[in-house]
Amino acid sequence: MAIAGDSLRVRLEDVARAASVSPKTVSRVLNDEANVSDATRKRVLASMEAMDYRPHPSARSLAGNRSFLVAMLYDNNDNPASTYLAEIQDGVLEACDEHRYSMMVRPLRMRGDDFIRRLDALISDHHPDGVVLTPPITDYAPLLKRLRERNVPYASVSPMLRNGVIGVTMDEQAAARAIVEHLLALGHRRIAHVIGIADHGASRWRLAGYREAMAAAGLPEDSELVVQGGLRSAPVSPPRANSLRWSSGPLPCSPPTTTWPPVSWNARRASSTR
Repeated sequence: MAIAGDSLRVRLEDVARAASVSPKTVSRVLNDEANVSDATRKRVLASMEAMDYRPHPSARSLAGNRSFLVAMLYDNNDNPASTYLAEIQDGVLEACDEHRYSMMVRPLRMRGDDFIRRLDALISDHHPDGVVLTPPITDYAPLLKRLRERNVPYASVSPMLRNGVIGVTMDEQAAARAIVEHLLALGHRRIAHVIGIADHGASRWRLAGYREAMAAAGLPEDSELVVQGGLRSAPVSPPRANSLRWSSGPLPCSPPTTTWPPVSWNARRASSTR
């Protein structure tokens, strides 16, 4: 049955004719294959742009034996702030648009009993060409093992183990050190550090940067000012020294004058008391 507008759809053969190449060459350009000269590729792409050619998703997937789909995965129990995830999502979506890929976002509960089953279902149902992993599941060994077993390529955001891993990293330790040095320059001396998710690499690097900056300033480490925290998606109200408890007990008698990272972003460790 004909679909309205199909008669106006530009076909792959039309692009090939306009670019003076074979339909197979246009297909190779669409699939980003290497055996096409730069001049030919540019000519085909120019023809596609001029003719507003949009390949049919199903036909494209069938021809290339690919889904042209990237899945971004996150843990909706221990995920960082929602704005953090939104920024990563924007970047992934921009890259997908540039390369004519689609994107899906899927939460996985790392602490759930059905974690691997849900991952298997996603792969079997949607056949993503690759996945983007966000903290803290970037370092979750059962997930990485299963992706390798299923031959699904993955890229990680801030992975703890970086050798042989495709991903995006920054010098977390140097960044944390610079932030604490800035707080020291403002006159703060009792600076508390709230550790993020314990088994995530960034948490360890940030703690190391905090310790480096404090030691360089000649300030001995106060164990009461280094507390285990976590990450949550919703911010909380700014803390008050007389209404918070660290995960290890009440705030010290001489409370910190500031915290790194901000307590309102790492709020899992606290509970209000009256």
